[in-house]
Amino acid sequence: MENFAWLGGSTARNLLLGLALGSLVATTGCETNKSEEGAASQPPIEVLAEVNGQKITREMVEFYVGRGRPVKPGPEETADAVDKLIEQALLYQDGLDKALDKDPGYQQLLRRKEMEMEELKQREVVRRLYQQHVYPRLTATEEEARAFYEANKEHFGAELHLYYLRFRDMEHALATQKLLQGGQSFEQVASQRTNRLKPQGRPPWDMGFLNWQRIPGEWSDALFALKPGEVSQIIEGRTTGIRIFKLVERKKVPTPPFEALHGVIRNRIRDGKVEGFVKEYTDTLRAKASIKRM
Repeated sequence: MENFAWLGGSTARNLLLGLALGSLVATTGCETNKSEEGAASQPPIEVLAEVNGQKITREMVEFYVGRGRPVKPGPEETADAVDKLIEQALLYQDGLDKALDKDPGYQQLLRRKEMEMEELKQREVVRRLYQQHVYPRLTATEEEARAFYEANKEHFGAELHLYYLRFRDMEHALATQKLLQGGQSFEQVASQRTNRLKPQGRPPWDMGFLNWQRIPGEWSDALFALKPGEVSQIIEGRTTGIRIFKLVERKKVPTPPFEALHGVIRNRIRDGKVEGFVKEYTDTLRAKASIKRM
């Protein structure tokens, strides 16, 4: 913010927020090049202003007013936002004229943000692929659901008091596991990672008591196999990341009837089928793809 102090606090904030609009600014002029089919599925672009050919659209205004979350501003708020975005566009264009976009730090920032965006795009498309094309094929029968219920009644009638550590990558998880295996307690290792406290003074690594329904299927078998005081191996989940757990206490609770767990059980069975299905599915895609390792 110090670098923009000459602009004034409000203008500086608006300029910084405008960086988030960069992709919208850059792509607005390209929208008309989309195929007719793609254009038909998108709402028409409403241009509210132009600054030396750079379009300011209603979508950009809504994004700006909502600080990154699309909203529907009224006429006065829209007019004010358009004025701010015009000012922002003028400053942006002046910066381009001064070749500030060639700065190595700026280019490095853009590359990092582009990688983040690419990861987000891939993750969201894969999520939609699972929802629309994978899960519908992997349904659980009533017989499978009842058999699962009978086989796991012991789990349904228990709650687990859990501590956990979460890691951004396997390297950090392995280093922490080595500390635990070397004699440091779970609490010592956890306290070294954070000094934050939850309400009522509960440490941030304390998950409290969780019943079977609240424990993701990726953790379930490993956690219910623990004895009080035991620490798990590293658990890496497709959707839940990398974690290590400690079981503090196990307590018995009334076992819910099958009807109360029916939907959750069928989803768990489906999720259990996903890994094998996706492996087979990706093998098929791999066989048809051109893949080159450099």
